[in-house]
Amino acid sequence: MGSFGRCRVAAVIAALALVTVASAPHAQDVSRPESVDRPSALLLPAGKVIFDAAVARANRGTNGFGLPPSFPLPSCGFPDGLCGAVNRDGTLAVPAEYDWVDTFHEGRALVRSNGRYGYVDTSGHVIAKPQYPIADRFSHGFAQIDVGGRSGLIDLDGNTALEPKFGYVIPFTEKVFFATEGRTTSGGIAGTEQFSHGIFEFVGAIADSRAVTATGKWGLVDRSGAWLVPPSPNAILPFDTEGTALMLARVDSGWGVIRPDGSWEIEPKFQQLGSFVDGMAPAKVDDHWGFIDRAGRLKIEPKFENVHQFVHGAKFTPARLNGRWGLVDRTGEWVVQPQYENISLKGTAPWSWDIQNEKKHGYLDENAKLIVPPLFDFSVGRCANGRIVGEIDRQPRILDENGKSIEPQEGELSRPVTCDGPYILKISGKFAYAAADLTPMTAQRFDRAGPFVGSLAVAGFGDKFGLLRTDITWAIEPTLDAISPGLPNGSVLARLDDRNGIIDASTGAWITKQPFERICHIRPDMAMAFEGGKRGILDAHGSWLIKPREGRMGIRLEDGLVPAQSGGHWGFMNVEGKMVIEARFDAPTFFDRGINWTSTDASWCPIDRRGQPIEGLQCQPSDPLKRQFGVFACQLGP
Repeated sequence: MGSFGRCRVAAVIAALALVTVASAPHAQDVSRPESVDRPSALLLPAGKVIFDAAVARANRGTNGFGLPPSFPLPSCGFPDGLCGAVNRDGTLAVPAEYDWVDTFHEGRALVRSNGRYGYVDTSGHVIAKPQYPIADRFSHGFAQIDVGGRSGLIDLDGNTALEPKFGYVIPFTEKVFFATEGRTTSGGIAGTEQFSHGIFEFVGAIADSRAVTATGKWGLVDRSGAWLVPPSPNAILPFDTEGTALMLARVDSGWGVIRPDGSWEIEPKFQQLGSFVDGMAPAKVDDHWGFIDRAGRLKIEPKFENVHQFVHGAKFTPARLNGRWGLVDRTGEWVVQPQYENISLKGTAPWSWDIQNEKKHGYLDENAKLIVPPLFDFSVGRCANGRIVGEIDRQPRILDENGKSIEPQEGELSRPVTCDGPYILKISGKFAYAAADLTPMTAQRFDRAGPFVGSLAVAGFGDKFGLLRTDITWAIEPTLDAISPGLPNGSVLARLDDRNGIIDASTGAWITKQPFERICHIRPDMAMAFEGGKRGILDAHGSWLIKPREGRMGIRLEDGLVPAQSGGHWGFMNVEGKMVIEARFDAPTFFDRGINWTSTDASWCPIDRRGQPIEGLQCQPSDPLKRQFGVFACQLGP
């Protein structure tokens, strides 16, 4: 999402879709130069801040969604606002010459220029120049591409593996592919088509995009495009987590497992059949579920109304009988009798389980031992120290590793509740911080008390605020009118009287010498500040990334091109404030995957990052993406 700095500012909260052009070259039209010069990446200062934050996330092993960022890392923080990719050491991997660069998969990344897709490798060499109106990420050594409304495959070298003459294609082995003769396109608007097929769906799909979906039956073809097995299965799905060259397939007699030569590994006789994990797959027979082994033999008799697939390494899986869920082991025996409205897996190994009854949540440990019955309003959190945190009847609660409630000796626990504390207690209308056993750490009572962010928390008396350390000593005495911690170098945003700026939390000294009229966070490592009625962007050290300028501006700096107002119109500036696309548009909009639908004289027209129209896409009378606008208030504290 993007936001615009004023005191109240508009923010676009929608994304743009993949684009189809009117025509495309042959699939073998590739360009692979022998060598590419690799100077150091010329990221602008704001681009470097964003890149460094991504490296820090990678070093912590997660990007907030359980997966670390992959390198080279796509970036658009370059002088011209074009996109490339940067190695972990900060050197340039992919030259900054594209409208969009995707994350890398199997050593290849989709790139986009003027609405067409191509591929590059991790050294920036062009595997296939931008030419395809629709294209997928690489999977199993191949990528599906569209030429003239038909699907084919290219290999990791950009060579044609399967001529584009099918409705839809999916890799099976190195020499055999699944294909259909038909396809259908639904939803969205013309120019936003994306391949869509279950688990093979292009990750990162755009809202309101047009789904290109296979229709008809699936057959098997070789690299020449000849049918090895004429279209017969009605549906196919991935079979084995271990990558065996087999696929789930459904014909009129039921689901089975098919080989690359079209013969059946497991005869198609099941009503439904799931993927294999650790040698077991869920199977439905006579309207009941059980599990089969790799030979298709029943390993657990079909006696359940429903089951979940076993997860790799998990000893149990949920099963339903008589409308209630329990847990069964790998022999099919109940380890938790069916007594819950729902059971779902929590977190990662060692596995644990969320249980639900009457819209309340409880918790089973990895051995299926009941730790907490369904009492909590939401799924409970299990801390690394074994504690369980959550809310019961909208009141925060902490339990020990055995499910025993830890009660404060005085007052009541206050939100938010963290795993490690210090915790906040409300005592007779005032606040105190408490130790792990919930005993108050000080006799002093605060009028305001916030949670610890890292090692600091905002607390205060009356209308004055300061910063507390975890030992409940003052890092900054409560003399400020507002304060906001969280900058990566330990500094904080603060306001005192008419002065807004950045303070060093370790010394209490102002880092910014000039008093700003307003200041606010726009991301954890950047702040917007107002000076003389103009607004700019600061880094955590108080240095200007974008110097103060007239007019509103976007703050989604990771886009590389930011909407900026000038003379009553909107254009686009790079992340140091230089206008790259002149202000000639009526409304602020954002780039997504290298395309921006801009508004001029009641028409919405697509442009690329050079400000040029997109070939093959027509202007529309209204916003084709139907984006909605919200507001953002740049202010600090109450």
